[in-house]
Amino acid sequence: MRPRQTPGMAISPLSKILKALRAPSPRTSDQIRGDLQAIDMAALEAAVADLERQRKVLLLEGTDVELSENDKAIVSSNLACERAAAVTEELQRQLAEAESREAAEQIEQQAAEAMRAKERLSTVYAEVDARSTQIRALLGDAAEPIATLARWNRLAEKTGQADRRIAYSEVVAIKTRLQGTFR
Repeated sequence: MRPRQTPGMAISPLSKILKALRAPSPRTSDQIRGDLQAIDMAALEAAVADLERQRKVLLLEGTDVELSENDKAIVSSNLACERAAAVTEELQRQLAEAESREAAEQIEQQAAEAMRAKERLSTVYAEVDARSTQIRALLGDAAEPIATLARWNRLAEKTGQADRRIAYSEVVAIKTRLQGTFR
């Protein structure tokens, strides 16, 4: 009776993960989570249990060579389980580092965005200040025409020519509102 599963079948994903663990560049938390999900500890433990069941059968029915091959497969499968546990532990450590690094990078990105917003705001306020100076000058230019309209309307009222008054209340309302803004 031959073992149905070889240890290599169960550890091939581990080989890829071990190779990735040795890579010099930092990996993302998503990559590490993917590696953690790829480790099928239950399958590795099931392979060991299956090989141990097969060993019991081989003790009764198998040859010494078959038993020796099965024992080697059990040792190899147990090593694969231990390696998977060690890899899982290392991946969890790397995941914590990656999440911390990514959080710090996110904060730095937000800080840079805030600095760009501050620079833009400074530009906008400088423009508002320049334009407010222009608006103040325009409001000063409007003072004389408004005074002339007011004198005419009073005169039209006194002379019985109220129907000739000139409405300019919208202009006065705008001026009043703007003067409050640009003082």
